[in-house]
Amino acid sequence: DLNENFIVESDNKILDIAQTLGIKPDLDIGDIQKVKVVVCVEGGTDVDFLENINSVISEYKEIIDLKKCEKVIFLPLGGRNLQIFINKDFLKKLNINEFHLYDRDDDEKYKNDVEKINQRDNKNFAVLTNLREIENYIHPKIIFQDKCKRSREKCKHNKIEECLKIWNNHNVFTCFEDKNLSKHKKNFSRKYSKEMTKELLKELGVFDEVKSWF
Repeated sequence: DLNENFIVESDNKILDIAQTLGIKPDLDIGDIQKVKVVVCVEGGTDVDFLENINSVISEYKEIIDLKKCEKVIFLPLGGRNLQIFINKDFLKKLNINEFHLYDRDDDEKYKNDVEKINQRDNKNFAVLTNLREIENYIHPKIIFQDKCKRSREKCKHNKIEECLKIWNNHNVFTCFEDKNLSKHKKNFSRKYSKEMTKELLKELGVFDEVKSWF
């Protein structure tokens, strides 16, 4: 939950921690004093998705405007850094709020990490996505509309209705003949997320879940 009541005093050490982990938070050093909430995600495309979906869905933006709020920063952890960050509890001494959002994936590999975070105290909160990955929160209708312009990519499922039946747990990248995973992840987070609507989120059954992240 990123609403602006979720606030405590913070410290300048966030940048030091980020540099130690080899990651780059999305702020200038002059803004660090304003930070009240650190949002930990797996990668940069997760940041893009959250910022874009927050911008295009008015109900989310009314809770908090992620692109304007100076009290929130993102730390894309990813890979081994993620578990190091959680196990070491790097932000403990800063008395700062943490919100962790990670993909459920097929194997729920971060389930124990999420439970560990939630056992700390009320300044830490973590969730796994209900759907397989953050990309599953993009309606297949948007992907179909985009791919009809690009003949070299064809979905293995011919109808949106067929996709919706399996979408929650589906590896969405298998929809593409082109196996450029990096390109597709960027399209989902930077392009398709801007085309999402409240109605499409409701059709996926995730409107309230995504709202709870803000």
